[in-house]
Order: sequence, then C-alpha cells, then structure tokens
Amino acid sequence: MEKKEKINKIIEIEWNMFQDVQNIGGRASCQDDKETFVIMRTSQFENWTEALLDAYLAYIEKAEREGRNLIAEKYGRMMKYTEPRYYEEQIKPYIPALSAHAEQMIEEIIAIIVPWEAEFAKRYPKLGRVSRPVTAEGDKSGFTSMETYARGELGTYSEELLAMYLDYMKVLKEDEVSFPFLLFVPTQTKHRRARALRQSILEGSEPHAGK
Repeated sequence: MEKKEKINKIIEIEWNMFQDVQNIGGRASCQDDKETFVIMRTSQFENWTEALLDAYLAYIEKAEREGRNLIAEKYGRMMKYTEPRYYEEQIKPYIPALSAHAEQMIEEIIAIIVPWEAEFAKRYPKLGRVSRPVTAEGDKSGFTSMETYARGELGTYSEELLAMYLDYMKVLKEDEVSFPFLLFVPTQTKHRRARALRQSILEGSEPHAGK
C-alpha cells in the first residue's frame, strides 16, 4: 500500500470516529467540516515515517474492530486538565489506564514538542494569535492548549507506538528540525485551501526553513 493510501485510510477511520464523539455542549461545528479535518490530519501524517504509519494504521484498525473510539478517548483525556472533576467521575473509569512507562514516554515527547511550538508561535505571531495556547497554563473550560491536546492524543497510543514516535521526535531534535515547521510551512502542503489560509496568516513573517 502506498503512503498516500495509508494516510487516506487512517483519516477515514478517524473521521468516522470523530462523528461519534459526544460533546457536552452538543455537536461541534468542526464535526461537519471534513475538508479542514482532512487537511490538518494529512499535514501531520505526511511527515510521519512509513514505520509509524504502518504501526498506527494497524493500531487504529484494531481499535475500530474492538469498538474503541480513539478520537473520543483523545478528547476525554484532554478533560483531565480542562475539566478535572468531570474527567475523574465520568471519563477516567471508562478508558484504559496508562502505564508508568507510557506516561514517562509522553512526558519526554512533551518536553521536546512544547519548545518547538513556542518557537513556532514566536516566529509566526499571526498564527500564534489564532491558534491554541502553547502550554497547559492557557487551558480553560472548552478550550485546550497545544500541550494538552498533545497529551490527549498521545494518551491514546500504544506503548509500541509511543516508543516509535518518541524515537522519531528525538531524531528530528538531533537534526535540529522542528516538527511544527514541517506541518505548517506553506510549501509543505498541496491543498489549495490550506495554502491560501497559511499564506494569509504567515504574510509579513520571515520564512523559516524548519531548522
């Protein structure tokens, strides 16, 4: 299977899971915006290694067969930080507990990606003003930071996938390549709408090659 096919398959499963997410305040508008969902998820997965894609595809297919909604779980895990009381009572008892090893790997990943996100927000202030806050200090009810969003998503990964993802982040760090720059530099996308959006928010900013 070609890389594009793997990405499309993953995104289709994620989108279907996203449709079943039950929001406290009712259905969210983003659940009806498949185009943006596809753009954002494609931007991420295009920069993953083949090994990571293979592992995640197998993992999400298994979750789908077992009736486990990884997207709903991701948003539920975020509420540990934004709605802690609700999380403890209504979510924590119904999702898999993380092992100490998984939590350690998540912390190592967070320690790498948060400085990247902070540097990106500093380099592109227009984008920073319309994006999520970088750190968990910016969390509030119904609105999560990039750090908390990452914790939520990483918390749905298997230990095998976390280990692979951590290794990949370490390689990027050693090579002085920032993952957020890979995702958002306009030349990285083939999507017309994304190009237009990114051009407008990056206008006036000095281009950065990602190193």
